[in-house]
Amino acid sequence: MLSRTGDLDFAIENPATLGPLRMLLGEKIAFEEFTVVIREPTDKPSDIKGFHRDMIRDYNRRMEIQYISLIYYLTDVSENDHCFSIVPETHNRLVDMKPEEVKAGDEVDITGRAGTAIIFHGRCIHSGKLKPHSQQRRTLHL
Repeated sequence: MLSRTGDLDFAIENPATLGPLRMLLGEKIAFEEFTVVIREPTDKPSDIKGFHRDMIRDYNRRMEIQYISLIYYLTDVSENDHCFSIVPETHNRLVDMKPEEVKAGDEVDITGRAGTAIIFHGRCIHSGKLKPHSQQRRTLHL
């Protein structure tokens, strides 16, 4: 779809996110993923993936993860809605933490209005946190 239309170029060429990404990664940036995720209301207690690291999920290979992820909220996400949840510093100072060691309260839930951009290191432990009374949540992942 990206090669046939320019309708989604704003997500890649957004100066509010492209500038910080260039500062972190340099001028030669490649986007590997461009995915829209729609989370419907559910009574499931947790995401099927649970807390995890992206790309290389093998704990012993965690240091191989060298990329930045960007998530845009396409809908408003309140404290009652499904949200992105992250364990800070698990890309660096807490890199030896295993996803199964995450305890309630270790994570930070990210809420925000539609258009909110979340930039994080792919090595950080994170999850899509499901909430029982959520509205539909739409996100764009780069």
